[in-house]
Amino acid sequence: MHLIKFYLYFIQLLFTEIMESLKPLKAVKQNQDAAYLLKHISDSSPGAIYQFKIDKDKNYSFIYASAGFEKLTGISKELILQDYTLLFQRFNQDDLPGLLESIRIVSETASQWDYKFRLENPDTGKTIWIKGTSNPELQSDGSILWDGILMDVSDIEELQEKYFDSNKRYEYATKATNDVIWDWDLISDKLFWSEGFEVVLGCKLTEDKLNLHFWEKCIHPEDIERVSESIQSAILNDSETRWEENYRLVKPDGSIAYINDRGYVIHNKYGRAIRMVGAMKDITDIQLVALERQKLMDNLTRRNETLEQFTYIVSHNLRAPVANLLGLSEAITDATLDTDTKNLMTYQLGDSATKLDSVLKDLKIILNTNKEVNFKKDNIDFQEEFGKVYSKMKEQIENENIEFITDFKKAPNIKIVPNYLHIILLNLISNGIKFKRGENPLIKLTTWKDNKYIYFEYKDNGIGVDLEKHGSKFYNLYHTFHPHIKGKGTGVFLIKTIMNNINGEIAVSSKVNEGTKFFFKFNNVL
Repeated sequence: MHLIKFYLYFIQLLFTEIMESLKPLKAVKQNQDAAYLLKHISDSSPGAIYQFKIDKDKNYSFIYASAGFEKLTGISKELILQDYTLLFQRFNQDDLPGLLESIRIVSETASQWDYKFRLENPDTGKTIWIKGTSNPELQSDGSILWDGILMDVSDIEELQEKYFDSNKRYEYATKATNDVIWDWDLISDKLFWSEGFEVVLGCKLTEDKLNLHFWEKCIHPEDIERVSESIQSAILNDSETRWEENYRLVKPDGSIAYINDRGYVIHNKYGRAIRMVGAMKDITDIQLVALERQKLMDNLTRRNETLEQFTYIVSHNLRAPVANLLGLSEAITDATLDTDTKNLMTYQLGDSATKLDSVLKDLKIILNTNKEVNFKKDNIDFQEEFGKVYSKMKEQIENENIEFITDFKKAPNIKIVPNYLHIILLNLISNGIKFKRGENPLIKLTTWKDNKYIYFEYKDNGIGVDLEKHGSKFYNLYHTFHPHIKGKGTGVFLIKTIMNNINGEIAVSSKVNEGTKFFFKFNNVL
C-alpha cells in the first residue's frame, strides 16, 4: 500500500512538472519534442492522466485525457473530451453526491483533491474503485485547471475490506469469549491484550501495560520464576511451537486469579522466534472447587489416620490392660491361692486399672482435641500463652535450669482455638525439658509473618532424634524414641493432630546430640 501511495505521488509530481512545461508549449506551440514526450509518458503511465477545467461560469470540461482513460473508464478519450457527463453518468449513484461536494469544496479552497469513489462499467457489468488525485490551480481568467490522475485501487480496497472483516471477526470473537487473547511481538516487546484482560485483572488496560514487564509484575511471586523460565525456554527452542502454564495473577486489590495460559510461537525462516500469540483463561472458579475438593480429601485422609490411631489404641493399648483385668479378676477368686499370690494379683489388678485409666484419659484428650476444631477462634497473644505454660511448669523448668529465649515481636498474636496453642506450647516445652542435654539446656521460641501466613519456630539443644530411623513414625501415637527416658509418646501426636485440624503445616528437623527444631505454618493472619 505504501508503494502505491509513493507511486501515485511520483506520477502526480511528474505530471505536475509536465503540465508546467505544457503551458509554454500551448502558448508558443513550437517545442514538438516536448509535446511528443508528454504524450508518450502520459499514455504509458498506469491509470488515466487528465486535465479537467472549471470555468468562471462553473462549466465543466475535460481538456486532456491520456490513452489509459479508456482502459480505466470504458470511455474513449475522444468522447470524454467532447462530453464530460459521460464519466459522471458512470459514477456510483451513492458516491456521486459526496464526489460533487468534494469538487465544490476544493474549487473554493484551491486545495489538493484526493477522493475515492466507485465507477460502474455498463459494458462489462463490473464496478471498480477509483482513487482520484489532483492539484487544482486558479487561472488568470478565473477558471480552475485540475491536473490529476485516476488510478484503479480495487485490489487495495478488496484487501482493506478483507482486513476490516478479519479485524471485525477477531473483535467479535474476543468479545464472545471470556478468554484473554494476547499477541506478543518479540522484536519490539509489545504485548497486545484483548478487552478481557481488564475483566480478569480488574484494572484499566493503558499503554504502559502493553509489555512483558507488566505481565510479569502481576504474576504471583511464588509462580514468577517457574513461568518466566518456561516461556523463555519455549522461545529459545527453535523446534518448540506450543507453550502452556498454570499460574496465579495478583489483582490490584490483592485477590488472586488462577490462570491457564497457552501460547503458539511463530518463527521466521531462520528459526528465530519473532512472535507469540495465545489465550489466557481464568480458571479461578474451577481451581477453587479443586482446592476445596482437595481440602475435603485431606480432611478425610486425616480423619482416616485418626481412626487408624484409635484402632491401634483399641487393639494394643486397651486390649492388654482389659485382658489382664479380666484374667486377674477371675484368677483372684480362686480360694486355693495363698496370701502372697493374692497380694501380687491385687497389685497387678491395680496396675492394669491404672494403665487402662491412662489410655482412656489419652483417648479423651484426643477426642476433645478433635472436637475443639469447631470451637470459636480467639485472638491469642503468644507471650501471654507462653507465660501460662511457664507458670504451670515453673518447678520443672527451674529444677532443670532451662533457659528460654523468646521473640514474638514480629508476630505477637494469632487467631486460633485458645486451647490449641496451649497444648502445642505445653507439649513442646515438656519434651524440651524431658529430652534436655548437658548443663546449659536452651529453648528458643520465635514468631514472624508475611502477607498470608504466621510462622512459629521451636528450637532446643537437647539430645535430638535419629530421624533416619524414626522419621516415618515420628508423629505416631505411643511411639517413643528414647527407651531410657520415661514418656508415653502422645505429645507430638497431639501437636500433629492440631495442625491437621486447622489445615496448618508442621515440619521437624533433628540431629542426635545437637537438638530438635519444629517449624509451624498457620493459615490465618490477623
